[in-house]
Amino acid sequence: MFTNTTFKFNDKVSSEFGLYLASLDTSTKNAPFAVERTINEEKVRNNPIPYFFGMTEQSLYFKLTMYREEEWDYDTKVEIVRWLFQDEYKQFISEDHPSIIYNCIVTDRPEKILVGNVQRLIELNFRCDAPWAWSPVLGTTYDLSDNTTTKTLQFENRSNIVKYCYPEIWIQSLDGGAISLKNYSDGGREFKFNNLQINETIYVNNQLKQIETDIPNIYRLSDFVGRNWLRLNYGINQIVVTGKCLIKTQMQYPIAI
Repeated sequence: MFTNTTFKFNDKVSSEFGLYLASLDTSTKNAPFAVERTINEEKVRNNPIPYFFGMTEQSLYFKLTMYREEEWDYDTKVEIVRWLFQDEYKQFISEDHPSIIYNCIVTDRPEKILVGNVQRLIELNFRCDAPWAWSPVLGTTYDLSDNTTTKTLQFENRSNIVKYCYPEIWIQSLDGGAISLKNYSDGGREFKFNNLQINETIYVNNQLKQIETDIPNIYRLSDFVGRNWLRLNYGINQIVVTGKCLIKTQMQYPIAI
């Protein structure tokens, strides 16, 4: 479990319900760390070295023990169940690391733990939507309306668990024609669109490989040069932009602690 005794889940703080994290073994404190992975390999007869086919990452999960100093009256139980048991993933944030987000769902019924003859604690299993936690959603806007030649922007990727991060990006072309973003921190890989109309805005989800434009009945995949989706290496990425435009980016990067 986490070191701090309070946490936030589904937009509410546990202390609002008089509920706190507990450890049944005071000598240790457990928390999710890194990513659980399974090796995919196959042994072939007469070859002592198996063939390696990569890794399969498992969704992160953890068990939490919670306690109330006061007794569990009926109304309190109803409210806690309504808060914790959801039909979709909700954000879990520990006070240990307020900038780390776990998208979780409770996977089973709670186990009651009695102290004397009174229920004081429950244990719950949480499963995450991914093999890792997430950063907050980070967004930046850039006004390149006076960009007569090129301009260098800095995009940061702080993920410590995946090789590349793929941001969402909105680009409004002010002059029409071509807009290019060349990442010199990724070998000069170029993200480029041709034939854009004046004031046209395109949206690109680089992770899901989706392209949208605000012009009806227009499809921009054929104008996407080389289909080089914008990706960011770890650290500061130097992005050279060519063309007059307004740019907005949004990204939530995977992280393990």
